[in-house]
Amino acid sequence: MTQHDLLREIYNDFCLKNDMPKHKGGGYLSAGDIKFVSAKYSITKHQKDWLQAYIILWTNVEEKSYMESLV
Repeated sequence: MTQHDLLREIYNDFCLKNDMPKHKGGGYLSAGDIKFVSAKYSITKHQKDWLQAYIILWTNVEEKSYMESLV
């Protein structure tokens, strides 16, 4: 399992437990989509803070993966 796979599992678990919004097709909206249009959705401060932390973590994993690909 890659770090990205683990992060996806964590995100899906969070979305399931917090009844986060979904696309019409059934998949959850991305953390960025939910955070940046949070006025459209009724999310708590805790959920918004969690999404922000998740976005930062995902970005760090992306950067690390990119750097490793250069070696």
